[in-house]
Amino acid sequence: MSVIRTLCSEIVDFAGVFPPAMLDLSMAVARYAEYREGDDAWMLGRFVLPAAQLDDLADRLGGRPQASRGPWQLCVLLGTAIETDLANVMRFRERRDGLACVETLEVKLDSANEIGRAARLIDRPSTLFVEIPVGDEVAELIAAIAKAGARAKIRTGGVTPQAFPTAVDVARFIRACVEHRCAFKATAGLHHLVRGQYAVSPEPGSVHAWMFGYLNVFLAAAFIRAGMPETDAVAVLLETDLAAFWSDATRIGWRNDCVSESDLADMRSSLAISFGSCSFREPINELARIAAVE
Repeated sequence: MSVIRTLCSEIVDFAGVFPPAMLDLSMAVARYAEYREGDDAWMLGRFVLPAAQLDDLADRLGGRPQASRGPWQLCVLLGTAIETDLANVMRFRERRDGLACVETLEVKLDSANEIGRAARLIDRPSTLFVEIPVGDEVAELIAAIAKAGARAKIRTGGVTPQAFPTAVDVARFIRACVEHRCAFKATAGLHHLVRGQYAVSPEPGSVHAWMFGYLNVFLAAAFIRAGMPETDAVAVLLETDLAAFWSDATRIGWRNDCVSESDLADMRSSLAISFGSCSFREPINELARIAAVE
């Protein structure tokens, strides 16, 4: 199980206030606090929220006791008014220093000029993730992100079938990140362990779409980093048979390919960082299926 823990350690950034869960902030805060103190906390990453909700979060954290695991690690999403949102971040830091740390910032941009400008506005120690479209210019945009000292973000799903990129898109994105030594995170549509057709919303009668599994995406990243051709990585991303994946005491693999636990750990720290999910319990519960691959 140690290889699986290496693969999934702090992998889920909890985004409960976003669709399709759309929890109100008080409920999302309560759940994240519960998850941090639970047995599955090893798989939990940051708490994700928009910059516009930072003042509200500061009020709610002020009434909570200091957590045993230390300050909350936050991932804050910036909107189009970046300067205004950064002012909210600074005010939050002054109010809740010691209770929560704005560890990462995220912004959605689609040009190299915008990426450079945003990076110049961001003060350290926060790390900037830039969400970009996965079209033909993805390599150029990732090059700009790497040059700016930032990290990339790919949207791997949404609340409609059209929101999901193709496996070719995802493989091309990962390849560009590897080539430019640019770490990345994913967001949306990765609640499940392995690719399959799932409901895009918890609402009754929701349409279904082909969704990537987080095992597919993160193992594909490890393989691409190890030199796997992009076409083969597409096959990893499209794999729907859990039995095609396997692990032993020191390796994890897909069919005839594998990576060592040490390479996996390095990949997680320097390439595929995490994925955002509005549910934490779904990825945790899905991990129980991993017994079939060990």
